[in-house]
Amino acid sequence: DDPEEGLDIDLVPHTARKVEGMEYAICNSFGFGGTNGSLIFKKFAE
Repeated sequence: DDPEEGLDIDLVPHTARKVEGMEYAICNSFGFGGTNGSLIFKKFAE
């Protein structure tokens, strides 16, 4: 919640927001003992 001053990141904690132009998203999970997983999502096209 308190990033370093001067750090150039787009941090929006605890708030949902709409992002324009994003096609993909990834979620990584790194577990103890090498148990890792990744999910990649693509925007649904009608």
